[in-house]
Amino acid sequence: MNYTDAELDTFEQENYFKELEQDIYLSAKPMQSASLIDLKTSDNPEKFQMVDSLISKGESLSMKFGIDDGLPYYKIRFSPEREVMLYLNREVVQYLYSWIKDGVRLPQTPNTWDVQKRANEKYMLVLMKRDRAFKALRFNTTTQEYKAIYPKGTIIYGALPYTTDELVTKLNEL
Repeated sequence: MNYTDAELDTFEQENYFKELEQDIYLSAKPMQSASLIDLKTSDNPEKFQMVDSLISKGESLSMKFGIDDGLPYYKIRFSPEREVMLYLNREVVQYLYSWIKDGVRLPQTPNTWDVQKRANEKYMLVLMKRDRAFKALRFNTTTQEYKAIYPKGTIIYGALPYTTDELVTKLNEL
């Protein structure tokens, strides 16, 4: 079938407008928004690099454990007025424990993007059980806080709603 120049022009114009309508429709579709977890943890690699710079200088780490909307973290103090919140996963915890316990900076940088999700009290108790196995877990009777004291750092867990005996029972049940 042969088309005239006028018919080809009409066809090209119709096709152009169909493509334009499709582009407008696609651009009007809402973009997939980032999750709250993605937003909270987006700077985790940079925060880890800051912490790793302390480790590379041989400095001790002062860390406070917490859970933020199901995301476990250590708040790591750089100075009395400066601290960062580093979200955790198994690799980050292993890296930090290697440093605070043995003074060994692991050669491989951990994956800091894939953070642990849906953490709860049990997550903290598992960490505390590890501290207890390393004979680092302490209870401060003055502040009523639990903390783990290692040669190259401290982990503060804070006050818990358990007596020491109740905590020991919970840790033994894990």
